[in-house]
Amino acid sequence: MSIIPQDPQRPVNESVLVWTDEDMFKGGATKSDVEKMREDLKVGGKTKQTREKETESSVR
Repeated sequence: MSIIPQDPQRPVNESVLVWTDEDMFKGGATKSDVEKMREDLKVGGKTKQTREKETESSVR
């Protein structure tokens, strides 16, 4: 239900307010895909790379 009142001078046909492919979403990860990715991270682990601190000698 819309919070904007309809204009009686210009009625809106709500059946045309949908996309033809509205329910055709394809792609993404399933729950089992996510669980497998989590398990892979636990086993192999992705290491966090840290940047080396700049030495003060390079700044003069």
